[in-house]
Amino acid sequence: MTESSSSHPPLDASSIDIESGVGYLSRLGYVNLRWGDQAGQLTTREARVHALAILDAAAAADHDAAVFRFLSDELGLEPETAARSLGGLRIARARVDEESGNA
Repeated sequence: MTESSSSHPPLDASSIDIESGVGYLSRLGYVNLRWGDQAGQLTTREARVHALAILDAAAAADHDAAVFRFLSDELGLEPETAARSLGGLRIARARVDEESGNA
């Protein structure tokens, strides 16, 4: 489990089951997801959209961690100040994404 600043409890990602399938009648592919007692089915397009969003979030989290470490370790900012600065950077990133059509 990892530390989180959100109010959500940590989840055991090792219990996520993902399997592919094909509809007998539709003859279209789908993806089944199961996480504990939650389950759902996605079209292959929906699965790709969610997968890309997870990859984007993971990349952003790694970038944020590097920026936070730089601000606190290299520039000597207090953790609270580094966190506020990181929040400002996220807002600026969202604006750039929106202006460039990537939002």
